[in-house]
Amino acid sequence: MTDAEQLKEDRMIFELKCLLDIKDFKIFQDEAEKIWILDKLKKHNFNVTKTAIEIRIQRSHLYNKIIKYKIPIDRKLKYSYSNGKYMVIFNPNGDRFNFIIKNEPELTETIKSGLQFVYIRKSNLAYMAKKIFTRIENLTNVN
Repeated sequence: MTDAEQLKEDRMIFELKCLLDIKDFKIFQDEAEKIWILDKLKKHNFNVTKTAIEIRIQRSHLYNKIIKYKIPIDRKLKYSYSNGKYMVIFNPNGDRFNFIIKNEPELTETIKSGLQFVYIRKSNLAYMAKKIFTRIENLTNVN
């Protein structure tokens, strides 16, 4: 067993022991369900749709449980696009995305100030990346 596997097993044993100390059945049920859902979400890299399919509940029910148990959706997935010189990284922000230009904070602020909006929907990421690269080219060619 690797160190990472041992650490995961130790953490699970600790969580189970904590569950066994709970005196109220409803609290025990809720905590057990929360741990189980969190484990399944981690398995699917916090993809709610895939998790809901695996645990065989509707996605809307899973969202309700995520809200109920205050499970932070750690969306480590970031979407990035590169034109060879610059990389635009879109960060999740609720149901929309914010963006940064990697290692270029001033350029990021300049681009944002020239756009009509700074929050982008997932379906428009590629389009917005192209728009941002065009704007970068225009700004860098002028300077």
